[in-house]
Amino acid sequence: PNNPTGTHVGRAAVERLLKELPEQVVVVLDEAYVQFADADDYVSGLELRGLRERLIVLRTFSKAYGLAANRVGYAIGQKDVVSYLNRVRAPFNVNTLAQVAARAALQDPEHVERYVALNRTERARITEALEGLGLRVAPSQANFVFADFGRPNEEVYDRMLRMGVIIRPMPAPVDTWLRITVGRPEENDRLLEAVRELVAS
Repeated sequence: PNNPTGTHVGRAAVERLLKELPEQVVVVLDEAYVQFADADDYVSGLELRGLRERLIVLRTFSKAYGLAANRVGYAIGQKDVVSYLNRVRAPFNVNTLAQVAARAALQDPEHVERYVALNRTERARITEALEGLGLRVAPSQANFVFADFGRPNEEVYDRMLRMGVIIRPMPAPVDTWLRITVGRPEENDRLLEAVRELVAS
């Protein structure tokens, strides 16, 4: 899924890209939000590795695992292609505490499953509520929604901030859109209450 829209590119388009690009091109697919994607035509690059040797798939522990402050991620690809990354990466680029946290997160897949399920439920609830208020919402496959408030987003950001809600404004050409992270149910209740107040004013 794309950041900041939350939209995705379907299997057919990804397969076509991998097949039609010149062989010397290295394709990098950033799958930071892969755990949240549930569209029927969504495909992970890991399923398509047979189509192209020069394919690297990036994953992170920042989103579904909740370890953003630790800055832990990894790349999956052919050994000779990934070896080039090792030549340019900084030494000791992941500290010991972050490595321990990532290993512990891998031992608790049920936590990720619960979080992803809650996100899907709340993402759908937020989307439906925002659309019910007349806002356009991009079809999200991530842990956030992208909504068009139809007015300068800096104004929306400032008003929401004064109501105790932080959402992220975007620059032109999407300067009426804001990215809204899906939170816990009670946080989302507060968000929707603030949006209703904003839209009514």
